[in-house]
Amino acid sequence: MPDWSQTGRSEAPAGYLEAAIAAGSGSARQGEVTGGIDAALGSDLLPVPSASFTRNTFDFIASGKPHAVAAALALGREHVIPSMFRAFLARMAVTEAQAPSFHYYLNRHIHLDEDFHAPLSLRLLTALCGGDANKWREAMAAAEAAVNARILFWDGVLKALPSQHAQAA
Repeated sequence: MPDWSQTGRSEAPAGYLEAAIAAGSGSARQGEVTGGIDAALGSDLLPVPSASFTRNTFDFIASGKPHAVAAALALGREHVIPSMFRAFLARMAVTEAQAPSFHYYLNRHIHLDEDFHAPLSLRLLTALCGGDANKWREAMAAAEAAVNARILFWDGVLKALPSQHAQAA
């Protein structure tokens, strides 16, 4: 199911970038990395929390265990994003009038993840694990690792915020 922006364009990762730039988080150095994901993760362009989180994600993929990948997706993303994005909307100091694309992006993903991605991802996980207790154990370990990686990522983001630097001073 394609995602569509407010303007009717297909929404892809570029839509996220557009929304982030509209919210004031664009970078003059975007697009400088060439040479693949390893080069990007090893460059100084990516904040450490982002690189660590992305490496964690690729570790699930490299595990060769589809049930672990599905668990990380289902329980480490699709089921946590809606409440996380709702909290962002409730607490952030950026109004919808200031960043309509960003608000639209968050609200759209709350809807998609909650109503479509989360239920489908659980069906996928259930199909991949079936009655195999070992796969379920590995899946739960992967889900826990994915949630912990997300927590470390957001803790790193919080620490990097200018407001946190002002409070520490």
